[in-house]
Amino acid sequence: MSLRILLACDLDRTVLPTGTEEISVGAMAAFKEYAAREEVTLAYLSGRNLPLIERAIERFGVPVPDIAVGDVGTSMYFKNDGFSLHQGWSDEIAADWAGKSTEDIKGIVGDQDGLK
Repeated sequence: MSLRILLACDLDRTVLPTGTEEISVGAMAAFKEYAAREEVTLAYLSGRNLPLIERAIERFGVPVPDIAVGDVGTSMYFKNDGFSLHQGWSDEIAADWAGKSTEDIKGIVGDQDGLK
């Protein structure tokens, strides 16, 4: 059995800079080299949805991950010719929502000051 490594990184403020910060060229080169190793499975974990994750990957030129966990952990995608939703994960957490839709949740918490 060969060694497998899961490299799971938060996307914002870990892999990507924020605000006026710039990407450290040396650090990014080392990150790309490590992520490209055959035994490494790269995963990005983010509060972003998939389109925003994809835009960030393109904009900053970071490696495309094998796994993208988005929407604050409520969606999981595997890389293939693009990204495909991991339906098993969606099914697993569906019970936690008790059948409520996004609109239902907005109706429940929508009155909270400062909450978006």
